[in-house]
Amino acid sequence: MPSIFSTEKRGRGRPRTNPVAQHFTMSRELSAALDAWIAAQPDPKPSRPEAIRHLMEIGLQATQGPEAQDGRSDGA
Repeated sequence: MPSIFSTEKRGRGRPRTNPVAQHFTMSRELSAALDAWIAAQPDPKPSRPEAIRHLMEIGLQATQGPEAQDGRSDGA
């Protein structure tokens, strides 16, 4: 049974499902371009992390063949 004096701090809300935190620095120009892209999106506007994830997915799909874009890996 855990002690009531445990110093382990638990986060609030739903636990994450195996995320990998990424921390990076971007130029002011790239940050401004990201903010402009977010502003051009329909409501509800994505947050910066959501926008970065979305744009990364688009970029990665563009570098892969058509089989990877539709989710198939068997070439069918």
